[in-house]
Amino acid sequence: MIITTNEPWRATLAHRAGCGDDYRGDRDSTDWLNVDLADRNVITDLDHDLNETPWPFPDNCFAHACMDNVIEHLDDQLTTLRELARIVEPGGTVEVSGPHWHSAGQAIDPTHTTPADPRTFDHYLVSDLFTVETIELEKVRWARVFSDSAALWLADIIGQGVAGWTVTAVVN
Repeated sequence: MIITTNEPWRATLAHRAGCGDDYRGDRDSTDWLNVDLADRNVITDLDHDLNETPWPFPDNCFAHACMDNVIEHLDDQLTTLRELARIVEPGGTVEVSGPHWHSAGQAIDPTHTTPADPRTFDHYLVSDLFTVETIELEKVRWARVFSDSAALWLADIIGQGVAGWTVTAVVN
């Protein structure tokens, strides 16, 4: 996860949760705070299991957070989204991406614990936390001729129309 902060405790611009091998910034930079489990043999700025809440950050300490294909690995999506809303300042942005719940990418990976969907941000338990700015879909080749709503519908019914998604939202 990538997080951005204006707090004096850490002059970090962005927080990257579950950074994996996609380390952002450089080791001397405070632009990004890269968080993941050290036992995954990845470079991190902070070793933390994102299933353990609350996360070790004060409220409203980041301006931006990014979870790139992380949420489907966590045990509780609602708690995760609430933690994102807690640590990102109001008006800040979150970027969350994952595989479509009915895609091969979701099904094949044995570390995926919970299927994810971009429409989760519209659920009544989440919609008061965020205002969705954009939803981008990664469509497979044959589905690119369809509108996003049609591609999602087809992916829900037959799978593989949409491989993945990214939601960019503003924290309320």
